[in-house]
Amino acid sequence: MIDRRHFLGAAALGALAACSSDKADKLKELDPENSPDGYYKNPAWLNRPDKDFDYFRDNGLDNEGRPRTQASLYKHRPSLAASGDRREFRINFHNEPPHPHEHGHHWAWIELMDGEGQLLVTHFPDPVEDEVFYGSKGVDFTAYFQLPTAATDWVRIRARCEPHGVFTEYFHLSDESKPKF
Repeated sequence: MIDRRHFLGAAALGALAACSSDKADKLKELDPENSPDGYYKNPAWLNRPDKDFDYFRDNGLDNEGRPRTQASLYKHRPSLAASGDRREFRINFHNEPPHPHEHGHHWAWIELMDGEGQLLVTHFPDPVEDEVFYGSKGVDFTAYFQLPTAATDWVRIRARCEPHGVFTEYFHLSDESKPKF
């Protein structure tokens, strides 16, 4: 059975068949289905938070299986702020050191899922050279999500950094220390 995502992807690729082959090949490279980190190819999106989940341990390897540095882990760790009704979320990476959102080093997609399985994914194109929309080097990048109904007691954030891979973090919404807006 073909779902909407696959239909739209096939339609886009088919529409570009009339284009020159190098442009069509370039589009195929950008297709998330061809990515080893595509959010729907990896069954990890079905995971629930483990009691012993540890951000630094569980995100410790890069795309090639090499250990990530502590600085890299801090830079890629998402921050979450939730509205009082638990429907709106603000995600950023304003860490030290800050994560850029610039040409060649940016967030390709960010996924938010709550404990009931409500799933939202937003894709971000590679910024153009010298883009200043998100501040100098894109360090003011923030993503906004709105769920149709209130989230349960936790949410999971998965974010794909181009070129460093996927980073995952869980947030318990009952934790009063989490920022609210």
